[in-house]
Amino acid sequence: MLIYALEDLQRAGITDIAVILGLNGREQVIERIGDGSQYGVNVSYIDQGAPLGIAHAVACAEDFMGQDPFVVYLGDNILRHGIARWSLSSMRERATPWLRFSASLSLNATASPSLTKQAVA
Repeated sequence: MLIYALEDLQRAGITDIAVILGLNGREQVIERIGDGSQYGVNVSYIDQGAPLGIAHAVACAEDFMGQDPFVVYLGDNILRHGIARWSLSSMRERATPWLRFSASLSLNATASPSLTKQAVA
């Protein structure tokens, strides 16, 4: 699924990608992705250490992002229609002049109660 995320980001024109590494599976992730060139992206790795949540992961990547807009794309998620239509630039193009936003969240309804209980955004 992580490769799907990299390829989806690349299709959306996002090519500078930071992969946040936790405590488990670090070596396997780095070995599989490498520098990202085989997927048309540039990958940097950032250590999060203990899994302290998404906000902590974003804080760990602050130096990587600087003041640039960014996307948080969880490596174990698959977006049904990809992320390109939700990229910041396309959303800004479609926004009316009086509407400005700092964040966007994409969710999808499911008819499966068992999945609904497991999927929390």
